[in-house]
Amino acid sequence: LYPPPIVCILCSVWPLSLVFYQLLHFLSCRLCRLSHLVLVLGRLLLSCIWSIAGLGGFSKFLIFCSIFIATILISDLSRNIELDYYKKFAIPLVVGCFCGIILFFVEYMTEGFFTKLFRSLFQPSDRQYFALHFLDRGCSVLAILAWPAIFALLSKRKWVIAIILTIIVAYVLRISDSLASWLGFMLGIIGMLFIFITRMYGAYLLMLFVVSMAIFMPTFSYKQNPRYLSDTYSSAPDSGKHRLFIWKYTANKAMEKPFFGWGYDSSSYIPIDEDNDIVYYNQYRWYPLPLHPHNCFMQIWLEGGIVGLALYVLVILKLIRTIIKTSRNSKKFLWGSFAAGCFINYLFIAMISFGMWQVWWMSVFAISVLFFVIFKDINKPNSETLEKI
Repeated sequence: LYPPPIVCILCSVWPLSLVFYQLLHFLSCRLCRLSHLVLVLGRLLLSCIWSIAGLGGFSKFLIFCSIFIATILISDLSRNIELDYYKKFAIPLVVGCFCGIILFFVEYMTEGFFTKLFRSLFQPSDRQYFALHFLDRGCSVLAILAWPAIFALLSKRKWVIAIILTIIVAYVLRISDSLASWLGFMLGIIGMLFIFITRMYGAYLLMLFVVSMAIFMPTFSYKQNPRYLSDTYSSAPDSGKHRLFIWKYTANKAMEKPFFGWGYDSSSYIPIDEDNDIVYYNQYRWYPLPLHPHNCFMQIWLEGGIVGLALYVLVILKLIRTIIKTSRNSKKFLWGSFAAGCFINYLFIAMISFGMWQVWWMSVFAISVLFFVIFKDINKPNSETLEKI
């Protein structure tokens, strides 16, 4: 009675609807335990309504939700499957870190061989050049993902390889143009050691730091005089001076809508007056807000207002509290200290570089979370190991 295509569609609707129902049921049960995150997602969705980014902001919100949901699904799935996590995940991650390091040295020593080759294939001749800051994103990815890799090596007592990887990563970041990655990595190591020695009590200072920065950055940015500070500290990097102007402009714009902000992902859409807003400093011509404020707290305040900033701080505090609680309950202080060190590294980079909603940056954070969730029980015997025993 029905054409074959219609029959196939009707036959596939029922099993697909069951799968969709099971997925919704799982997510609803899982999200009930993450009520603070659901509140944040709801707040972000509401801010899409008045965001000047329009459909662009809503599409970025959908991407954020997809990354968030995928992280939850994969993390839960990994805990219900018996695998040799060291062989299946840790070894490829460590190999990937070393491959990234090798590629960095190739680009560094050949002045961008692969970069120039790629640009010659897809870009015009005037764009076929190399600058060291082109590797900044790769350096940031290496800085973040090195943490779970080093932790996995230490968990398996691969001390020598772990120390070598740590030293090489620190050296690569030091000679790169990514000062934020290097400083974040070194601060992460210091914070990790302190938190490990204090048996996770030092993580409470990290919580205090987050609250302090959420108050300090908006206050400082609004009160400061960027031109005076740039002249006073003339030896500071020009990129740092530019950030002072960016944060001042961001604070002024945020004060126009202080409570609910300009809306989700609106930073790159805020109109700039070419005659009055452009910054002229020495030989430079700087935009007051190039795509994003280069600070996570300032971006959240600009786009989400005081309400959004408070929710953002709440999520961070909940994350740190979860790390502390999990580490103490399972007596896995090395895991907790490395997870906290990785977060310190990520937070420091987010405070001076990159936008909050850049897809690759959100993905790096999600991947690091997944690795730490997977590696928490990396020494737990699985069925394959028990069979060998």
